[in-house]
Amino acid sequence: MRLLRALIQRLHPDAGITGVETAVVIGGLVLASSLVAGVVLNSGRSGSQRLDSVVQSALRQATTGMQLDGPVIIRTDGRQASGVLIDVTTSAGGGSVPLDAGGAGPPSAAGSGLLVSALGSDAVVRGLPVTVRWLAGDGDGMLEPGELAELDVDVRGVTPPIAAGERFTLELRAGDLPPLEVTRTLPAGRPLDAVVLTD
Repeated sequence: MRLLRALIQRLHPDAGITGVETAVVIGGLVLASSLVAGVVLNSGRSGSQRLDSVVQSALRQATTGMQLDGPVIIRTDGRQASGVLIDVTTSAGGGSVPLDAGGAGPPSAAGSGLLVSALGSDAVVRGLPVTVRWLAGDGDGMLEPGELAELDVDVRGVTPPIAAGERFTLELRAGDLPPLEVTRTLPAGRPLDAVVLTD
């Protein structure tokens, strides 16, 4: 019997190491699967936080902002548009909208103020001069629910100029709120002092 054991040990001298190797391999698999599970859980948590952030942002954008309240009036010099009058109010269920730019220039670093841009097929002109007239409200620079403001946009700096028969788009962006785009066509024909455009 001793002779048989000695022979088996000579043929398989590392028979006892197989259990240790198996334990190391199993331990490595457990460690790797734990790492993968941790990564998956963290990805799920950060993905859930990103989704929550996107949903909150979409809800804020849907319930805040401004909308048109009346026709768009275009002043002309007989050949091309010189000014656009736009009446705005807050969106239904919306909060306050900053309209405190009072002229050309981008919004402040804090994200407040009104930026008016002319969007053309060839060029974009940002920071058009705008004057805010309060038709209803306290005139504190914030358009609040129930208030009405008239924006007088000076479009003489738009290149190419807005001429008769041409379609134009003005983008009104108040802070980090969603923009309001106003697209109209200046009628062709006899030059007028002012043109009232509805949808």
